[in-house]
Amino acid sequence: VECLTLDRLLSTLAGIGESIGSNAVGSVHRTGEKCFSVPGNPCSPGWHKMNCKCYLNSTAPMAWAEARRYCRERAGELAESDDDHQTSTLQVLLANEKMNGWIGLTDSKNEGTWTWVDSSPLTQEFWAKGQPDSRGGLDEDCAVFQSDAQSAMSSWHDYECSSRHAAICEKFASR
Repeated sequence: VECLTLDRLLSTLAGIGESIGSNAVGSVHRTGEKCFSVPGNPCSPGWHKMNCKCYLNSTAPMAWAEARRYCRERAGELAESDDDHQTSTLQVLLANEKMNGWIGLTDSKNEGTWTWVDSSPLTQEFWAKGQPDSRGGLDEDCAVFQSDAQSAMSSWHDYECSSRHAAICEKFASR
């Protein structure tokens, strides 16, 4: 996959023609990376395109490590809901499914310090009231996105990593 600079992308789009260039959609992600796509579905079969990413939900519940492996075997990673936009996207994606699913957030390396699977720090939090709580002294080191939360902005819960939930996978749409 080739990474295009904004200037090169705009130049390429201009060369393709006004009809495609005017339909290009762009957004900026937490990493500062600009994501551009053209209309259509650049996602693999079974994946759902939302904005510049593709999402896949497993149908079978599994432990967090199994969920991460499931996503990686499909060229994705456990989803990150690290800003308002991504969190709302997950809420929309999962609304009809009424499901809870693993996201790529854990404090298993350092209790109380939550990080994403790409090792980036947690900068914005969407914990449900009273979460994370390691309820009853349990070692709850992995995060679950709960689609039945009244608000996407309070949809995370911590669970034991061995508990079983669906996987929520994400990957960038093909460029």
